[in-house]
Amino acid sequence: KLSETTFKTLEITKNTDFNFQYVSLPGGTEVTVEPAKNKWEIQWTWSMYYMAGATPVPYSFSDLVFINTLGGVTAAEVLTSTVSYDNYSKTNISTTTFKNNYDVIGSNWRATTGTIGVKTDRFYVIKDASGNVYKLKFLNFHASDGGERGKPRIEYKLVQ
Repeated sequence: KLSETTFKTLEITKNTDFNFQYVSLPGGTEVTVEPAKNKWEIQWTWSMYYMAGATPVPYSFSDLVFINTLGGVTAAEVLTSTVSYDNYSKTNISTTTFKNNYDVIGSNWRATTGTIGVKTDRFYVIKDASGNVYKLKFLNFHASDGGERGKPRIEYKLVQ
């Protein structure tokens, strides 16, 4: 606290099982916030961005989907004009370009202006660190598409 006259220290131990280490300042201890890095592939979250302009404005961006790139996960966006979700199979994997950008899915899967809801012209393919490949599509996330904000519905299947 600002008025305290003695400083507190905490030594944070690197744990290679996790992407990050977290600390509770009031508790003065390390805390577990996320699963071990090899125990998750996608994260439903929010982030802070800045809107461009003469005076940048911070913007809280919700309903983002990030992948666990630090855990070896990659993903690709597939447009249904190329192949449908139902028809995507093992034979499509070799022509799929997987990326390791943490926000390869990001907010690309939904629209929040105009026709609000899930974009039905795309789905995602996710490769975990063990080489398993899953296809994933978003079903809804907002009242406009039959869902509820903050409680998305997804469908996913193991491809390989």
